[in-house]
Amino acid sequence: MRLKVLKRKTEKLQPYLKISMVVLIILYLVISVLFRYEDTVSYTVWSVNFWDLLFQGRLGDYYSYSHENLRQAPHGLFCGSYLTVFPWILWNFPLWLTHPISQNVRVDSVACIFYSKLLLLLCVIGIAFYVYRIAKVVFRKSDEQACLAAILSVGGYEIVNSTAYAGQDEVVYLFFILAAVYFLLAGRKRMWLLFSCMSITVCPIMLIPFLTVYLIYEKNILKILGGTGMVLIPSLFFEFVYHSDEIYQESKGINSTSIFESMMDGDRIGTALGTVSAVGVAIILVFFLCYIIHEEGQNQNVSIIYMLAVSFFIICFMSPLNVFYRFGIYTPFWAVLIVLYEDRLNINLFLMTVVNYGRAFVSLGYSLSPDPFMTQNWNLTQNWNSQFIFPEIKTCLGEIRMRAVSEMMVDILGSQYYTVLFIARTMVFAGAIILLLINWKRWDKEISFQISYRMSMVMYTCSNVFFFVAFVVCILS
Repeated sequence: MRLKVLKRKTEKLQPYLKISMVVLIILYLVISVLFRYEDTVSYTVWSVNFWDLLFQGRLGDYYSYSHENLRQAPHGLFCGSYLTVFPWILWNFPLWLTHPISQNVRVDSVACIFYSKLLLLLCVIGIAFYVYRIAKVVFRKSDEQACLAAILSVGGYEIVNSTAYAGQDEVVYLFFILAAVYFLLAGRKRMWLLFSCMSITVCPIMLIPFLTVYLIYEKNILKILGGTGMVLIPSLFFEFVYHSDEIYQESKGINSTSIFESMMDGDRIGTALGTVSAVGVAIILVFFLCYIIHEEGQNQNVSIIYMLAVSFFIICFMSPLNVFYRFGIYTPFWAVLIVLYEDRLNINLFLMTVVNYGRAFVSLGYSLSPDPFMTQNWNLTQNWNSQFIFPEIKTCLGEIRMRAVSEMMVDILGSQYYTVLFIARTMVFAGAIILLLINWKRWDKEISFQISYRMSMVMYTCSNVFFFVAFVVCILS
């Protein structure tokens, strides 16, 4: 019955949505099969290591065992809590069943890596589903607008490449926090806390959007502290259990505390008392504004979505973490925000497309020397040195080393390379701010914009085609 309903809804889709959906499905599958980024292999190895030790009764030796690297992960040492990869651990249990340590230690075959990536593809579907539900059920938008938001949430360059190419876990904790917000808006508080707990356990940064929502929804300080404590229980318990593990304590900063430190130290403001973090100040201001917001019903729901969009703006646009596969996590909540206002769809989709292409272009700007326009020499992306999984393709093309697209940009632009990169970053930041400003719920000015949102939507999803072509050009150059 559900399949028939889904079929009818698909048939009713506008042509531009059908085109966008087909493009995304093809790209997700093609890129997932063709590319194997080293992080995906490491995630797969680390998740299978867990089952090795669990059935040997040696789970306490997880970090020393990972350091031995018997399954030959590209990264020889696991950094951080293995709870951050627990979804991978559960998903990859069948790989352990088919690859016991005594028979075959490697789990980096085509089939294994693609199976591992299927977890991410399912999370992508889950993100689209919950965005659709929020737009359709909570805010009572039309099928077209709900589908538009769903496709927009997973159709950006960063999400596609994070998932299909780099095999990162952004979509996992994004799925959890998005599901949590949906359940809260639907009045199911226990499910809100459960999924928030899972999201924060996988990625501690999700504590920021969690508190953003909770401070709007709840005004009792004791309840806020209690709820926050509940979602931190797994992480705190893990710290207690492994507090004496020297390998864990030495390595955990790479995937946990160092991310927060990088966010806070990205831009600093001078004061009479010394320098302060611009990101830290922005987060405190957002929390304060959320706490003083007193609204109910649909107005409260709109405020939650808007402040979530602001919190992800701080995480994704104010911090120096604009690497090529991180962070596209802002898109789902921005997608919902965009469809809340029908009279602004044209300008909203256009600005979102500009931000998407701008972020993609900036992500190509891996610099081999210090950038004079930035206070820190932060590499905006790693050198793209992927390998095709298929050995027969590698045999045909010989030894493949993909040139970084940034190297091609330097060849073309010459001395103007950094200037163009700086302008692109400025445009992205300005476009994001404008998009947030015109979607402030008290904005009542009429905005006339001629470029149709349907055209912008197709262009938005086709950004992935454009940059996939850049991959191919680099391989063959």
